[in-house]
This record gives sequence, structure tokens and C-alpha cells, in this order.
Amino acid sequence: MCTPFRIGLLVAGLLLITSNVEAQQGNAAAQVNPVIGAREVSGTSPSPAAASAPIPSSYWLVLNLNSLHADRNTPYNERNYGLGFEKVINNLFSVELGFYNNSFYHNTRYGSITWKPLGDAEGVRAGLSLTCLSGYEDGKLLCIPLPVISYETRHLAVEVIVTPEVLGLRTKWRF
Repeated sequence: MCTPFRIGLLVAGLLLITSNVEAQQGNAAAQVNPVIGAREVSGTSPSPAAASAPIPSSYWLVLNLNSLHADRNTPYNERNYGLGFEKVINNLFSVELGFYNNSFYHNTRYGSITWKPLGDAEGVRAGLSLTCLSGYEDGKLLCIPLPVISYETRHLAVEVIVTPEVLGLRTKWRF
């Protein structure tokens, strides 16, 4: 049976692992662009605007919004409203806890660790999120990898979660 406690333990463990990875990486091979958090190649320098800009917070408030299902004949709930809280660990990893009303009209609680190795200077980022969810399979905890694509600015982001059957849309506010 899935409980918020189990999801919390999972995320705490993943946070510990990613903190150790960050400590081992150090500042040796790359710099972090403070505007979008993307990795820059060693030997290049950030733009003067980026260099003088204050480093943004590493916390996001996540607003889970909608989904679009490939099967248009089944009456899925496509208004998947909910809230989440994301902590950015470093320029590659983040962890998140949250809840939303899922496509089967059940409450879902989730915890995830997201890895976004792909990004550009314009704020487009992509990667995978290992997400553990409740509310789908008779109270069982479901853990699945989900592809994630986002467009991030200094304070706002739009994120799409992509699966073969569903697109999920959410927005994020950095605080």
C-alpha cells in the first residue's frame, strides 16, 4: 500500500544520493549558468548579463494542470489539478513531492527525481523523471520513468510530461 511516508522515504533517499553525486562533481569540468541552471562547456564564460544576475532560487512551486489522452473515446479526467514542491539539487537533478487529481478521478500523491541532462541557452531542457505514484493500481505504488521537456525562464517554467498515451501539462514558479 502506498503511503505519503513511503514516498517521502523514497525522495529523501534520492535526495541523499544526488547530494553525494553533487559533492563528488565539484566545480571541475563545468560552470552553471545562473539564469537557467544549464551546464556550460569549460573554457567558455557566461554572458555579462548572466554573470551579474543573482543566482535564482532552487525551489519551484509546481501547478499540475491538464492532460491530453490519445484515446479520445474514453471519458478520462483531463483536468488534473494539483500542487507540488520541487527542490533543484544541481544543474542536472531535482526532487519533487506533490499531489493531483488523476485521469481516473482519484487523488494521486507522487514523488520523483528528475534528471535533465539536455538543455540550451534559451531555456529548453529535457530528460527523464523517475516518478512513484499512488492512486492508479488498487493502492499499489507505481514507479515509472517519464520523459520530461520544459521551457524555463528565471521565474516561470512550462513542463510537458510525455508518454505514448498521455501528455501532461504543468507550470512552475520559482521562489
